[in-house]
Amino acid sequence: MNAAISLSEGLSEEVRYNAYDLTFGRSGQQLMPEQQMALPIETKTNFIGANRIEEKLFSALAEMKVFFSQIAMHMESEWRNRLFLQLDRLHDPAEWDVGDDPVEIGSFRTFLRMMFLLKPKCPPGLALANEGHLLAHWINGRNRLSIECLNGDELKVVFTRWINERPDRGAIVTSIDRVGLNLSPYEPACWFEKC
Repeated sequence: MNAAISLSEGLSEEVRYNAYDLTFGRSGQQLMPEQQMALPIETKTNFIGANRIEEKLFSALAEMKVFFSQIAMHMESEWRNRLFLQLDRLHDPAEWDVGDDPVEIGSFRTFLRMMFLLKPKCPPGLALANEGHLLAHWINGRNRLSIECLNGDELKVVFTRWINERPDRGAIVTSIDRVGLNLSPYEPACWFEKC
């Protein structure tokens, strides 16, 4: 048992530190003990922390896939496979930053509902935003659209649309049922149908 971990039990997450393990910075160089003191235990590379992260990522992926399995029959197999591959890559433990949150199930539900309503021919790229929000983005030349899927069918939309060699840019917070209406003046087919 690691003495630092056993001594830190009962302390709040903000004050749990472990200066007894060998700790390496992002550059790969070992940190000196005085540098290690400033690092929370969750940011250190150790087997206990790695297992917790892997379990957290596995649980998040399993929850999304179980939810998706309830509606998967309505999606094309190619689209389904692409989505699973993107989700697996977003939650790769080898690439995971311990400060990030996995995709939150409410955000994933909002994303799926949005995809059913918009019915884009072009699949979005996916990224992970703050607080476990799924970020869908479409890029077609200089035309760009990013939609952050929040809980409860809410969306944050940021876009650039070039019309007559002039950019229109916007950012809105809207709901799934209004996103098509809000994007309609900008001819959203440039994002959703021209891959």
